[in-house]
Amino acid sequence: SLHLALALGLLAPAAVHGAAPITNAVNEWSKTPDVNGVFTASGGVVTDCTADMDVFPNKAKVSFGNFSVEYKNNYKIVTNKGATPVVKYLLWQRGCPKPADADDRTKYAASFEVPLRSVALTSSTYFGAMEVMGERAALKLINDFNVYSSSPCLHEQVDKGSTALESSALWEAALGFYTVPNATSMVKVANKKLNDLKIEASFVGCNWNTITEKCVSYQSLPGLIQVANTRETTFYAEGEWIEYHAVFFNRELEVMEVTDMARERWLCHSASKYTENPPKVLVLSYFNRSYPDYGTYKGWEIAGCHVCNDKTDAEADISVNPDVPKWKCGRSLGTPYDAKLSPSYKWCELVKAAGGVVVNEQLHSVKAYKDQTESPTLGPWIGYQPGSKSGFTDAQLIAFAKDVDVIILKNGGCYYTDPVTGNLLTGDSCNTWWSDAFAKLTDIKAVKEKRVWDLFRALDPSGGVAWLSQSVVEPDVMLEDMIKAISNDASAATKKHQFAFFRDNFAEGFGNRYYCKDEPKQVGCIPDLAELKAQCTDHSDILPLIQDGCSGAPANLGHSSAAFLSAVVALVGLCW
Repeated sequence: SLHLALALGLLAPAAVHGAAPITNAVNEWSKTPDVNGVFTASGGVVTDCTADMDVFPNKAKVSFGNFSVEYKNNYKIVTNKGATPVVKYLLWQRGCPKPADADDRTKYAASFEVPLRSVALTSSTYFGAMEVMGERAALKLINDFNVYSSSPCLHEQVDKGSTALESSALWEAALGFYTVPNATSMVKVANKKLNDLKIEASFVGCNWNTITEKCVSYQSLPGLIQVANTRETTFYAEGEWIEYHAVFFNRELEVMEVTDMARERWLCHSASKYTENPPKVLVLSYFNRSYPDYGTYKGWEIAGCHVCNDKTDAEADISVNPDVPKWKCGRSLGTPYDAKLSPSYKWCELVKAAGGVVVNEQLHSVKAYKDQTESPTLGPWIGYQPGSKSGFTDAQLIAFAKDVDVIILKNGGCYYTDPVTGNLLTGDSCNTWWSDAFAKLTDIKAVKEKRVWDLFRALDPSGGVAWLSQSVVEPDVMLEDMIKAISNDASAATKKHQFAFFRDNFAEGFGNRYYCKDEPKQVGCIPDLAELKAQCTDHSDILPLIQDGCSGAPANLGHSSAAFLSAVVALVGLCW
């Protein structure tokens, strides 16, 4: 793959006194931490700030993500449209006066002086944004159980204390971070270690409630900033949320270079044709246990592409154009209305962009029970995610997917214990478990022809998958992997691409319990943490990007415009 090196954190040329800046003011971080593990920041401050001076010459351009940014010379307003209710944040430039209405909580959920310098993250999907921006040093707290990342320097920061790792940080406005050392008395004691971090802002995800259809955050952390990237229905729209993060650090320019390039490559690839006969593709999951209260049942799970407000199945209306069906709800009741895109639609769109036929769209043909009160032992049942059906038996899956050409397995790992011993599965036993599971499915064409892929090619030291954080930055690489997998690597173009996330299960194995130190040739092995940290020789380095892409793709033609699309279509053949 072509590794793209980004020049990040460039210092702005010295400005003439009284003249507007020619680039945004950004943090300049020390290359190494001090003896206490602290990175120091300079820069990022504007010395001249008049009311009519535009201090944000580099502006975000949001085309697909469900958020917006409004610029007002020396402050900006960020609106998260994916949260419930919609939330707004006011950001004013360091060195400029604080706007008079900044603390008006009827208008803004919070206000911040930017660029931020000390933040907390609650999801590994945000790590990629911090890397691309060159703001990893600003990450002072990870509120999670593990560092789900392949970044050598991020692991080194945690090891040296530059970034704290706290699985369930407790915080309240009056006391700050605190602990409850005595479960009987429940007395709160201030957590000096975390309070000394002086966290300015905390990026947290909103949780989607399938009943209320609202996305809200229930976490209590300082300077709450809600992120709704997981509510997007395409990978490239989700990828634009790194621009959302960038706005809080004045890094719009650096990040837009990445998002623009990813989108150009996406259009270039999806406009190309890599196989004469579009393969039928099924995106599939499996759960080893049932959690009925959460709509998850033991067995196979399939997520549909569309969803109806009345919980019925969306059906295709081909009366206008058989090749471009319109998905409708309520047809059986005689009152049809347009279906909505499901939370899993991004996988359907990914398959389509790669030139495949999405079998998940046919899920409406399978009857599902509301829950186990309707059918106690035999499903499938309506799943937790809107549009999904959970608890398929092997026989039911075969009946639905008999003619499928390719299976994409989303969760091919082993976080489960052995049902006999109760121990965590080893590399061999995990591989055997999945192999045995698919051995029962040989009546499905994709299994018989050994065309099953999962997303466990690249793992982090905890056994987590790298694609969760990296695909947000590089959605085009996910598309490149999908094209190569479902086209059977049939063209000279696809042969130039090396898989980043996808793994050929029958050729390269199943599971995520092999360790690279023991099985260095095993695809999808767990890297050794010490060896990974040793690769961090310069803290100013960022995790390199891995795009192949359209080397001749046009730049600066606008976002999603007809001119842009036609230019990309004209460049078919330049992908890879």
